[in-house]
Amino acid sequence: MIGAIFSLWYLIHGLKKIYNTSTKATIKNKVFLIGVAISIFVPALMFSLPTDLFSNIFAFLMIGWVIIVPILYVFGIFMVSQIRKLRELLKINKEKAELEAREREAVLNSIRAGKLPKIENTIQINLLEKEQLHFITRATLSKITKRNGRKYITKEGRGDFWVSNKRVGFKHPASSFDIKYSKILSCDTYDTDDGLIIYKSGREKPYIFSIMQDNDIANVILSVYLNSD
Repeated sequence: MIGAIFSLWYLIHGLKKIYNTSTKATIKNKVFLIGVAISIFVPALMFSLPTDLFSNIFAFLMIGWVIIVPILYVFGIFMVSQIRKLRELLKINKEKAELEAREREAVLNSIRAGKLPKIENTIQINLLEKEQLHFITRATLSKITKRNGRKYITKEGRGDFWVSNKRVGFKHPASSFDIKYSKILSCDTYDTDDGLIIYKSGREKPYIFSIMQDNDIANVILSVYLNSD
């Protein structure tokens, strides 16, 4: 019995050393080492015990303990490795988000300074002479309707929202239009961060857009032209 306990202590101590020193050991290798420990310890325990009832019960409990502890040990190793991976992933995502935020702020500052982006006419707009596109994105056009004395926002359709150096427009098979900057009374965010509302001279109801992405860039470009002398 004493020999079995000593062999158990020796094997656990040895496995601990292997685990601490072999940083490249995989979980599979650790499971194999634990299996070796069990295969050596269990026979040693069985041969060292007498055959009376108390010893058999004790042996049963010890064998159960020997089986459960390695399982918990392997599970613990697995969970630690997963937690480490999760921490690394969260760290990478945080660093990526911070980098993207810095890059976006740099782009916005560049636009505010007058360095506007130039993009290709990928949606086949009939451009005016010396007209340059700065921004294109998918957007949903909505309008304000009144029923029973209350105002409602009704979606009209999804299309391409675009901004150039001369005007802003919306391309949709059913309702395409454009507005020159000289006709825009005001432009501001609406309701949510992706909402944009434009009031046009001579039109009572405003144009409301829900822009799919880069709403802040569209806003800054529009503000550059609307606030210019």
